[in-house]
Amino acid sequence: MSLSLADGKDERDLSENSLANGSNSFAGSEESAGAEAVGYLETVHTPPLSATQRRKIDALSKLVQTTPGLELTSTERSWMDEACLSRFLRARRYNVQKAYRQLHETIQWRRKFGVERLMLDPELKDVKHQSETGKLYVHGVDIYGRPAVIMKPRYQNTSERKTANEQIRHLVYTLERAITLMEPPVEKLCLIIDFPGYSLRNAPSIKVQRQTLKILQDYYPERLGIAVCIDSPTIFWTFFEIIKPFIDPRTAAKIHFCSRKGKVGTNQHMQTFMRQLFHPDQLELELGGRSTWRYSNEEYFRELIVPNYLSANRECALIVAFSHDETEDEADQVFHDALSHCDNVKES
Repeated sequence: MSLSLADGKDERDLSENSLANGSNSFAGSEESAGAEAVGYLETVHTPPLSATQRRKIDALSKLVQTTPGLELTSTERSWMDEACLSRFLRARRYNVQKAYRQLHETIQWRRKFGVERLMLDPELKDVKHQSETGKLYVHGVDIYGRPAVIMKPRYQNTSERKTANEQIRHLVYTLERAITLMEPPVEKLCLIIDFPGYSLRNAPSIKVQRQTLKILQDYYPERLGIAVCIDSPTIFWTFFEIIKPFIDPRTAAKIHFCSRKGKVGTNQHMQTFMRQLFHPDQLELELGGRSTWRYSNEEYFRELIVPNYLSANRECALIVAFSHDETEDEADQVFHDALSHCDNVKES
């Protein structure tokens, strides 16, 4: 499984360039498409922050850090870096007060949900159970260096009625893992939803769909680069029309629809579109690429978890403190236990 990221690639939304607007400027042979795409990327750079934007970032940071009763941990302060603050501000069009409310809510949600604890859980029993069939995972990167999050609803293997919370934990875990694979200046991910086999039996409820949408829009703002929906069935459109009013227009603009039966040579054709977005070696055969990689739960977690634990540092270990009352010595012990666990996994 290739997880390496392209260095120095711009990651601005594809909805802003010719691909999402129906043009085939990168279409043609695989080699020429890749060459033209790289040439395009080399001429595009993320614009530096203006003086006004930097002042707003400083103002937002001060607001959060001086909020009575919030008391950020060292890990939360590290998470809330300049890039994070900038994303929340961009999501609220640089309105400091609106960005503050969203960021404050996100911090509280991350604590209640237990995001840090989830990401350093050496067992991940519920997440591994949810992922057994390969219904949601991270694999490969697009030409912008953005990690690809792949969803295949037909492989739904658990009952929402019994495991709705586990399903959301699986989603959050996957988003967080995708983020750990990003290398600056990459900040966003590419979401691919492959719909064949989608039915009422495996479709999430409106409640879960709205919860998922809120997490993506409010708690992970400016993380979605593009969403590609392949072979969307009628039942999907029924649900989509219901939740569409809750989708931010800028998010909606990032959603692209294509089909295996679309007209070849147009962006409505899956392979045509996907090979403009991905190098074929980074894309599975069934998604229009030429990679023969197949999902394996054991191999997937071995590749994702072990490198992240082995590259962890002492500050990262402190987030394993399950309450703010634990001492640094206790946190250090948990950290070393986690590393020992990884060593055992790697050797097995």
